[in-house]
Amino acid sequence: MESLGITSAIILLFYILGKSADIVVLNIRKIGERFGIRIFFLGLIIGFLTSLPEFSIGVNALITGTADISFGNLIGGIFVLFGLVLGLSIVLNRKIHTDGKLSTILPIVSYLLIPLFLGLDGSISLLDGTILILLYFFIVYHAYAKGHHIEREVRVSVTKKDMMKMFFSLVAGIAFIIVISHLIIELSLVLLERFNVSKMLIGLLFFSIGTNLPEIIVTIRSWKRNVEELSLSNILGSALANILIVGIFSFVSPIAIAANGFYFVTIISMAIILGFFAFFYETGRELTRREGILLIGIYAVFVIIQSVFFL
Repeated sequence: MESLGITSAIILLFYILGKSADIVVLNIRKIGERFGIRIFFLGLIIGFLTSLPEFSIGVNALITGTADISFGNLIGGIFVLFGLVLGLSIVLNRKIHTDGKLSTILPIVSYLLIPLFLGLDGSISLLDGTILILLYFFIVYHAYAKGHHIEREVRVSVTKKDMMKMFFSLVAGIAFIIVISHLIIELSLVLLERFNVSKMLIGLLFFSIGTNLPEIIVTIRSWKRNVEELSLSNILGSALANILIVGIFSFVSPIAIAANGFYFVTIISMAIILGFFAFFYETGRELTRREGILLIGIYAVFVIIQSVFFL
């Protein structure tokens, strides 16, 4: 009976989560139209905010002296974002248009790989963290400079009261997404433990997906609202934020890295999935459903490899 109550609560929370994501998507579109800012750039910023669950986990890990766990969660989250979440987004949208320019995507892909190579010496140091923090702001500025504005005649005029309402609704929507996602994770963990699900399986699959639940729900609602550009930029923004968080934590305290066989497999796997993504981004100026299915397949292979190493 108690399990039924938990399940009902989770279903209700998912409904509220969807409505909160609708608020975020609709207000991002309005703000972009009002201020002449590309939705793509706004999505990068929203991606940072939806990474707050990972930041919270990282703070706790830093306090308890287990920052390496946070590093694994942040890096693992990138596989979820570019494999499962992006693949799902492409499949739902059938295709996602891009500018087809490697100059847009290569700086982002390169930045996502940098911390893995910095960790080859056994740690992410204060200097490494400083580099990652500075590069993050350079990448975001680069994305803004590449094309942040809409032509002036397309802008929509709104009153100051409407502007305040849009910003308040956006912030409230993001806050609801983060809080409700956390509640769903906690309730789901209780439910899974009642059914004696393997803790390894919970950590490997559910936890990494659960911390990216805000990105997943924003992706789904972006599809339903026909704002495909937001689904892609939110994923990119969240992935960039994960690396920024690594930089912030290593700036506070060096992160010890076990540069073993599994670590090298992670580097290779990351290079493969990001390489495919960059190639798909550039070819045909769009991401197709077939490419989305392939990204999901690469993520599935990575999960299997992780399972083998765990066992």
